Amino acid sequence: FRLMTGLIWIGCALPAFAEPSPDAARTIAIIQPRNVAAYQEAVEGFLRHLRAALPERFNTVIYETPESLSRALEAEASDASANSRIALIVTLGNSASNDVAEKIHDIPVVFSMVLEPENRPDPPANVVGASLNIPIELQFEMIASLLPSAKTVGIIYDPQKNAAVAERSLAVIDDMTAREDFL
Repeated sequence: FRLMTGLIWIGCALPAFAEPSPDAARTIAIIQPRNVAAYQEAVEGFLRHLRAALPERFNTVIYETPESLSRALEAEASDASANSRIALIVTLGNSASNDVAEKIHDIPVVFSMVLEPENRPDPPANVVGASLNIPIELQFEMIASLLPSAKTVGIIYDPQKNAAVAERSLAVIDDMTAREDFL
């Protein structure tokens, strides 16, 4: 999964570097909220794959919040002598991705680790990314193939936030277990 996400990011990120800057390295701004291990792994995988695929030198700056990125962009705009311009923004998680997509429209933004990005109305043209939505059927098929002796699968959910997902999951389980080829 990390490799796939890295490859998607690389495919989205390369156009941002299509015209190399003769006088300065480009900068990738990464919004990585909190010190979450999964976010750190995603950033490391992205940078590893991007460095392998992109011969041009680039800088990275990691921000914890969209607000800290906004302050940096304001400072960059007011400093005409700045050598390193932000050419790409990478966001992780729903909140950071939504905040950046709402406020920044002139820099390419690549999001990752976002649930249900397709539910966002009219996404800006500068925003692309990879969803965390993995079809329930695929999730249960993978569980069945990895744990063929498992007889019980639990679903942890918040009834106030995702009861519909749990109900859909139960319906999928019923449909799948009714199939002769599934068991």
